[in-house]
Amino acid sequence: MKRLFLILIIVLLVGCGPVVVEETKEPELVPPQLEELVSPAVHTIKITETGFEPSAITIKTGDTVVWENVRSGRLNTALVVGTKQCVFIKSKLLKTGETFEKTFDEVDTCQFLDAVTNTQLVKVIIED
Repeated sequence: MKRLFLILIIVLLVGCGPVVVEETKEPELVPPQLEELVSPAVHTIKITETGFEPSAITIKTGDTVVWENVRSGRLNTALVVGTKQCVFIKSKLLKTGETFEKTFDEVDTCQFLDAVTNTQLVKVIIED
């Protein structure tokens, strides 16, 4: 009986040795390239009675520009028209509160005219 008791104690001691817990590490996430973290932005240019605000803007390729007509009173329409190499960009006639948007996918410098007044310009510089 003593022998059985001694064997039982040995089995318990050996079986209950130090418990080793292996740490499982989460796989390290490799951060994506900075360009992938930066999502395209949306920039707003307001069309006012006195012109475009701002009158020049620098954006990145993939960004979108939104022209918003905030005019009121007698002169309350606007027509955004690209000039020179951006002549193919043109909005419809915008009433107060209406917007026109364009996403720029290539490096360029575009100048836009308000065709209603023919005197107000805005420059959009598109960088990589």
